[in-house]
Amino acid sequence: MIVGATLATAAMATLSGNANAVDAATLQQQRREAFEHHLAAEELAPVTPDEAVTYSETKAFIAAAHDNNESDGAINSLLTSGKWVGYPVSVKVVDGHDDTADTAFTVPLTAVDDTKADAASDTSTADALAGDSSAVSPNWTPPTICETPWRTEYMQNIYHANLWSFQLKQHFCYQNGNIVSFDNPPVVNHWVSTLGSAAGWDWKGLDSSGTAGPSRYSWGGKSHGGLKTWRKGSFRFDPILPIAAASRYPWVHIYAHGNGSSDRSSGISW
Repeated sequence: MIVGATLATAAMATLSGNANAVDAATLQQQRREAFEHHLAAEELAPVTPDEAVTYSETKAFIAAAHDNNESDGAINSLLTSGKWVGYPVSVKVVDGHDDTADTAFTVPLTAVDDTKADAASDTSTADALAGDSSAVSPNWTPPTICETPWRTEYMQNIYHANLWSFQLKQHFCYQNGNIVSFDNPPVVNHWVSTLGSAAGWDWKGLDSSGTAGPSRYSWGGKSHGGLKTWRKGSFRFDPILPIAAASRYPWVHIYAHGNGSSDRSSGISW
């Protein structure tokens, strides 16, 4: 009887151990599914330090945070709060161009004094547009064409979800190689995503240290052939945890030209 009882007890222990193993595996799977749901829904995704070393996203975050000399305590605080999803890792840059040529208009040459001289001295533009210089009327006015180049910078986390964006857009019009009108001030758009806000990001306004223009300058042989516009923004990351708050300053420079082209440069400073 004692032997039988021992065998029965052992069998029950085995069954109990198997059940516990199944329960642990089930719990692990459920937590993994919850984690993936949070990521897909762009929500905070809290994990334990033990779980963090098993998920590819959190392992990549830990590596990036260590590269930035974050302490283990700060990293664990971000992991367990779920705010690691707001940690800035990479920047995506998108250039665009709002083509408003279909609504181009002509303005009097007196809008900018030097366009009179440019129009009189440079007949190559008229010849090219008319196709036959002999047919050009002495009263021919070069067309005015308008363009709107822009650049947007997106701050992204370790799995490339957008945390915030900063955009500079400069509308301008040109005629015969000169910039004849432009928006002043230019359009500045900024945005913080729901995920970024939940993690602790906030827009703090424009930084005047990165502001210049819009102002015209000589380009392409024209006294007003170029237009320079610089703007710089300020975002702050404060997850309200044992980790220092951090600011990021995105900047965008646009150089528009009197032939409709434009150059752009940008970056993030801190």
